Amino acid sequence: MLVEFQQALADLTASPELCVRVRRDPSILHRNYELTEREWRRLVGIVRHPGMACACMVYRANRLARPCAKYSTNVQGVGRGVARRRIGILGDLPRRKCAFLY
Repeated sequence: MLVEFQQALADLTASPELCVRVRRDPSILHRNYELTEREWRRLVGIVRHPGMACACMVYRANRLARPCAKYSTNVQGVGRGVARRRIGILGDLPRRKCAFLY
């Protein structure tokens, strides 16, 4: 069931905790999603792949990109005290220009 497979993959990418649980007990996928045997095997393989940790990190980074991009504008409206804190928190990070799909 393609829709169930896609939902399971999205849920796994968004939740490293779910990935860990599925690695320990792959039958979780059968209990939570209506998958064919082929889809189930493919998801188990994806979860066990070392690159899945990277996929989860990229997902979380993309979720933060929009609020972080708006953060500078919001700080200007709040005042200089908050701007100083922002520099203290984010000052060590390299400046990058990233394009993400919103």
